[in-house]
Amino acid sequence: MGYMDFFYCIKNNFKFCFHGIDMSRVMIFEMYDLANGRSPWSWRTAFHTFDLSTLVFDKLHNKLLSTFGRQGRRDHKTVYDFVVSQLGSECSVNDLNKFILKKTIRPFVLLRVVCGVMLGLSGVKGLTFGAKLKFGFACVVYCNALIDLEKLDLDGIEKYLSMYHVDQLENLITQYMKMHGVPTYSLCEGMYIVDKLNYTIDSVNYMNFETDNLLVWGQSVIDAFELEGIPRKRMRLAGYPHSTIAKPITANCEFRNCLVLLARRDFHETDMNLLRILSKDVRDCRYCLKLHPNLNRKEIEDFACAHNMVVVPENKLVSECLSEGEYDWAIAVNTTAYYEALIKGLPCFRFCDGKFVLGPGLKDDFSTIDELLALQGDISERIRAGRYQEEVMHMLRYAIGYGINNYREILL
Repeated sequence: MGYMDFFYCIKNNFKFCFHGIDMSRVMIFEMYDLANGRSPWSWRTAFHTFDLSTLVFDKLHNKLLSTFGRQGRRDHKTVYDFVVSQLGSECSVNDLNKFILKKTIRPFVLLRVVCGVMLGLSGVKGLTFGAKLKFGFACVVYCNALIDLEKLDLDGIEKYLSMYHVDQLENLITQYMKMHGVPTYSLCEGMYIVDKLNYTIDSVNYMNFETDNLLVWGQSVIDAFELEGIPRKRMRLAGYPHSTIAKPITANCEFRNCLVLLARRDFHETDMNLLRILSKDVRDCRYCLKLHPNLNRKEIEDFACAHNMVVVPENKLVSECLSEGEYDWAIAVNTTAYYEALIKGLPCFRFCDGKFVLGPGLKDDFSTIDELLALQGDISERIRAGRYQEEVMHMLRYAIGYGINNYREILL
């Protein structure tokens, strides 16, 4: 059984509610870790929690309670910061990454939760007793967080906005607010794609859909999620959450300096297929590799070193790479950075080896070096004819909502 099949097995079997909150939905990513045989939790976890009673909300000035979840990624934080900057003082701001674990000892909660979790996992074969116990300790953290959240005065909270409603504390808060009649909203950290060829953890974006209103970037997500059973009325077209102004794509591209935007760990073999193809390019072209944060850097750095490629420093964001004028074109592997490159005025091609479904885009995908060379010639011609820029802008509006900003209108 593959790890995704094992994940679905755990998800379908584990059922546990605490104070009216479905903990199987709160712990969707802990279940993914459990299926992968890893867990950041230990027995000490059971005696700590996040004190959600300290969430900042000033009912004299705020109408909307907002949170940025514990994913901790800088690129996600730029999305959150952009949106809350549109809302002014009517929106409270809470970065859950700054909430430290506090010591909390509630023996009866510990006993009830661990026993409930062990019972809930009893039908899942292939899990050790120790793995189940660690999972139970993690559940205790969220149950204790819920007890503290129940101390929060909800008076004056007209709406709740999360960064990512699917996961962990923000899923817990979303469920709690819905239970108490507070309308809930959630941002998107990227442009979501439904990939029926490759069931990965991304599927939780529609399988674990929690919020009343998902603020999507572009119409493409509404169309895709509706096919997965998400009602259209629960998705709001909000737009591209950045203030970036699109740069025109010029006709003088020499295709000399390429930024290669690699996919995450789930598509590692596809990443390596691309790199092996590029390593055989005999032209005078410099390839600089921007790795997804969860990739194994050592393996790719070794490959790059052996084939005269460069790896971009880990702490540099894609947006920073694209703003420096160092590159004149790009290649993307199953990443929304494809759209960022086009906005920044770089012709961008998509590598696809048939192992995943491409998102909305132009006819710019390739699987061999010959196809890439042909595309470069075709796009150069379309740029000179003045067609390419128009095609790009039309696609960006549909795919990621470029040029649309409805956040303030929706939330206030």
